[in-house]
Amino acid sequence: MLYNFESNALDKQSVLSEAFILAENLCDEFSLENHFATISLTLQELLSLITHCDEKQKTEYYIDSIVEAGELAFQIRTDTNLKFLEKALLYSEEGGVVRMLSDKIEISEDYSNICIMFHVKPKRVSDAEKRENVYKENLRKNLYTEEEIDEIKRRLKQKNLAF
Repeated sequence: MLYNFESNALDKQSVLSEAFILAENLCDEFSLENHFATISLTLQELLSLITHCDEKQKTEYYIDSIVEAGELAFQIRTDTNLKFLEKALLYSEEGGVVRMLSDKIEISEDYSNICIMFHVKPKRVSDAEKRENVYKENLRKNLYTEEEIDEIKRRLKQKNLAF
């Protein structure tokens, strides 16, 4: 199943925080918590590259994300020419991080958008793990604390009964 999420127009200041929130929400929603650090760091580094080199005052940014079986992709669109990213991805520290942490990077032919992709697997809890967790939780609810055991022993001793 394919899911597509699109952002509204974002300015230079809000695009970084919105990308972080989007990554967090997607990882929570699709059980990708194990991938959150990689995805959010990669997005932050890529957006830092893009916004740092942007000299316009009123540039608008759009972040689209696509989630499908085993893959999560983010497309960043802007009216700024992103041709500089070809070199920046190869020769800058941020670019190295983006290249190492993402599985695929594509820049459009007209240099208006860039897409980064991640191969992901959701963390699924098996039925056996769910049953074990329920059992452990119920066991915790039914166990006596040390104080409760001491109180029971005290009452039994008062009635001359053994524990």
